[in-house]
Amino acid sequence: MLDAALLGQVTLGYSPFIDRTRAVTATRLTVFPVRPDVTLDVAQLLALVGQVFPKGGKSASLNVISESLLSDLLRAPLAPNLMLEVPAFMASDPELLPALRALHANGNELLLKGRARHDLPKEVLACFAYAAVDSLDELHGAAVAPAPAPAPAPAAAAARPPAVASAAARPQAVASAAPRAQAASAGARSAFSTSAPLRNPIVGGPARPGVAPARPGSAVPARPGTVVPARPVAAAAPAPVAAPAPATAAVAPPNGMPQVLAGVRTIVDMDAAFAKGAAAVLGWPIHDEIAALAPSNAAKTDLTVIAELIRRVDQEEPIEKLDNTLKGDPSLAFKLLRYINSPAFGLHVEVSSFRHAIMLLGYGRLKRWLALLLATASKDANQKPAMFAAVRRGLLMEELVRGSGDEEMRSEAFICGVFSLLDRMFQESFEKLLANIPVPDRVHQALVGGSGPFQPYLAMIKAIEGESPSDFREAADTLLMGVAEVNSAQLRALVAAGALE
Repeated sequence: MLDAALLGQVTLGYSPFIDRTRAVTATRLTVFPVRPDVTLDVAQLLALVGQVFPKGGKSASLNVISESLLSDLLRAPLAPNLMLEVPAFMASDPELLPALRALHANGNELLLKGRARHDLPKEVLACFAYAAVDSLDELHGAAVAPAPAPAPAPAAAAARPPAVASAAARPQAVASAAPRAQAASAGARSAFSTSAPLRNPIVGGPARPGVAPARPGSAVPARPGTVVPARPVAAAAPAPVAAPAPATAAVAPPNGMPQVLAGVRTIVDMDAAFAKGAAAVLGWPIHDEIAALAPSNAAKTDLTVIAELIRRVDQEEPIEKLDNTLKGDPSLAFKLLRYINSPAFGLHVEVSSFRHAIMLLGYGRLKRWLALLLATASKDANQKPAMFAAVRRGLLMEELVRGSGDEEMRSEAFICGVFSLLDRMFQESFEKLLANIPVPDRVHQALVGGSGPFQPYLAMIKAIEGESPSDFREAADTLLMGVAEVNSAQLRALVAAGALE
């Protein structure tokens, strides 16, 4: 089913929902039509989503940038673990109220994004779990002291993959916007914004002058990344500010609906949002300047132990020396074995010790899992989103090169993706980090010099993370890959990430 026709008709992107403990509780999947004049099959979309986020599994929120497809989704039976983001202009349509009520009764969380032309009726608001905003000023919480950062997890708990939310955990929030990852587009208004003087009814972005009108009832991109409104929606007056609330609890707006902040790009901004009462944030808080945040002593210890282990594996030292190195940190040993025994690894026997792993896998295959261990070893709660990203980057890099590279290249691509955020996690430049960690030349070129054969694949991943259709197509063209090919690789990577967790 991952070769469905729909995969060639849309561009996909994903981003995390992050709760107040900094845990990633759900994945947002953004669906953007390549051609708005093509009718998209809602059954195919739900079948694809069901393979990646099966009923009873991890939670996902669907951010569908197509009025007709979203209308079909609202009337379709959804698995309870699926959330749906609904623009305010559609929520105000009386004809959709029965569908909203049915989804709410089914246990699906609905997310209101953008501003309605008029106040929404109470019976409509009652169907929504969250409201999304895209600036700190729009949060209704008063300025309060920052909530204390979560304490490091105990060793046993830290051994679990940090990017994993409990299977029973419900996503705390959603948002309706994400910034572009590419620096070239930093000055442009995102097509996924949730607030602006003149709203785009589908994505909440600003209307652009000089754009040909859309056909009635449609949202037609006039150029990459731009959606033309199906109908104008005037901005609502600012909501009154709620009374101050303690920093330990999320502050709700006057109508009682918890808020989430979209487009978060740094840990500093994430902390500020939670201090101001956000229930959750959406985005990638992985763009802090190097050395802006001091790494913890625990992070330095993890780096030292795992880097030493990677060096020994690279030199194929005797098993006894490798085993003694890992014994210095039982939590890391437990976590490594948990990864190796995960369904994603595909082994038919249970690996019971590090010695057993080396004998069964060999040094070459073990190296990639040590790379994954290093990228997810931090006990710093603020690094959970970065670890979530690193796992998926590695798996996606591997999938993107699958059709053009051999096993060695796929393994190197995996390591490149997994290591691509180490500088943010450990607050050191790649030049210094990789002086102590042996990596293949192609990985070194991409991470230190921003060049080499893997650099375009990293650009593709950043476009996907940025949920930017224009950047997506530009990066895919550079790789000489079709939209369907990239989307299929992306979904396979998300499936593999779910198996790891």
